[in-house]
Amino acid sequence: MSNGDEECVSEPNVQGVRIETTFDPLFLETGVPLVPFQESRGIPAREVLRESAQSPKPFDAHSLRSRLSSYDLKLLRERCEIPPAIKLRLPDENESANMTTIDEIGVYWDMFINGFRVPLHPFFIRVLKVYGLAPGQFSPHAWRFMSFFIYQCYKLGLNPRVRVFRWFFTICTITKQVGWYFLSRRPKAEANLFPHPPSSNHLWKERFLFVRLPKSQRSEVNNVWLPECETRICNKLKEVDLTGTDLEHIGKLKGAKPLESRYPLSNDQLRECGIIYSPEPQDLVDEEDEEEEGENDPDKALTKF
Repeated sequence: MSNGDEECVSEPNVQGVRIETTFDPLFLETGVPLVPFQESRGIPAREVLRESAQSPKPFDAHSLRSRLSSYDLKLLRERCEIPPAIKLRLPDENESANMTTIDEIGVYWDMFINGFRVPLHPFFIRVLKVYGLAPGQFSPHAWRFMSFFIYQCYKLGLNPRVRVFRWFFTICTITKQVGWYFLSRRPKAEANLFPHPPSSNHLWKERFLFVRLPKSQRSEVNNVWLPECETRICNKLKEVDLTGTDLEHIGKLKGAKPLESRYPLSNDQLRECGIIYSPEPQDLVDEEDEEEEGENDPDKALTKF
């Protein structure tokens, strides 16, 4: 599908077939620059976080430690069908979810259960860029709503648009919790796309791990948590400048049968709508990994001489 106000881009799905997605100009915020998080990439992430820690309201995640074990990571791989090429890592005893490196992001177990996957779907990246957030700053339920939105758009033959998504949902801060955000249905939208979501589970904040991003997404995904004053938490409906195509999509979504969100999407559903797809093999191998493999492989080692 192609529209005059968007640029069409192809993304590979799990079968290697290219599916069409769209990127709105300036990530849907006309005249408003995105959060310049990439400017900090020349500085070690921990240095950036150390500067952020000087904020009057430090992140609550900084004081929490993960309760996950190696067995938990094994279960996560099996349940969410995460291939071995996607590298998961348990945090060290002194690491928190908001302390990340240049190629890793801190994420939560419950995010995967609710539809988060690596590589990130283009829609996920666009939402994160619009709000200026790192993936771990969205609550697990927020990932459920985003994945359901992608799936519903897929079933209706629509490209998921951030403007349309923002028309249905508003972003909120978690009460007395600094650094995390959740999504809530916008009352003025007059539609409940995904009714009966599960009740909140407050244990998710102590179930975090680190995942290595594919090389192609490291410059696209913000891995540094920003204080609220530096994010783009904009909720006013008047800021969502809708186009004619947006209004058409809103009408189709409102007219569709709501999707029960009591249970998360299955792996088959995530694969069907393109949230689960196989990245190019070379996108998952770093130069340092190649060097290590060469040192351990006698045939590759011989080629050095």
